[in-house]
Amino acid sequence: MGLKEELEQEYKTALKAGEKLKVSTLRMLKAAFRNKEIEEGRGLTTQEELRVVQMLVKQREESVEAYRTGGRQDLADQEAEEAKILEAYLPQQLSEEQLERLVRDVLEEHGATSLKEAQPLTRLVLERAEGRAEGKRVQQVLRRLFP
Repeated sequence: MGLKEELEQEYKTALKAGEKLKVSTLRMLKAAFRNKEIEEGRGLTTQEELRVVQMLVKQREESVEAYRTGGRQDLADQEAEEAKILEAYLPQQLSEEQLERLVRDVLEEHGATSLKEAQPLTRLVLERAEGRAEGKRVQQVLRRLFP
């Protein structure tokens, strides 16, 4: 079952169970998928769907920080719950060791010997990670490998 089908099933279940926050979060995710499909002019690939989910999770995490800074813990908690709901649709993240091994493999293949040569390879690492790593983590690994 694809991500969209799973999402639709969970949406119906949450609707029947009266889980308001989950229903609104899943409705927002469905709308984000629809908007991206309209923007692309075609259906989304699994990778594109994962990127949409990652983008929404990142937005929620940024909002949590902003609300905490502004003293709105109630809104920060709501955003954190939404992020948790959305994260359930993402694949399990690579461990630090797995990510470092993947980065080293890509660097070896392309002969990168400095941070300046390695940074453009971030996109390739992210493609190979298939949604199981964030660009920020890849950059941290690169900085650790090229101090």
